[in-house]
Amino acid sequence: MKISLHAKIAGILAAIVLVSGFIGGLIGQRLTRQEMRQRFNPERWNDYAMRTLQRRLSLTEPQRAKIQTAIDRAVNEMKAVHQDTVRRTREIVYRMLDGIDSELTPEQKRLAEKLAPTEQELTIDLLKVKPRD
Repeated sequence: MKISLHAKIAGILAAIVLVSGFIGGLIGQRLTRQEMRQRFNPERWNDYAMRTLQRRLSLTEPQRAKIQTAIDRAVNEMKAVHQDTVRRTREIVYRMLDGIDSELTPEQKRLAEKLAPTEQELTIDLLKVKPRD
């Protein structure tokens, strides 16, 4: 049974569309993740805030220096809060994992080790979980 030329072309075009959509989705996800990291990076926020204030308020040089000092101080505080939150989040996750581990059989423990989050996965993003009602 021969497949018609039109069916082959349609199949190839459909495959190209599917592959392009998949690759576009992956690229979009990666770019969005990178943008979110930059948006919540305190150093980037520092630059963005200063540029915005300068552009909209036409600051004088003395104002700019004093405002930059205030922004720098705030950024340092935000970094400390972020680091403390990540540390506390990790402690909570480790306590949770210990509680889960104590209820498992040896076979389940071996399987659960593969499911446990890595150090890199233990970030502040873990706080974005909705509690069960």
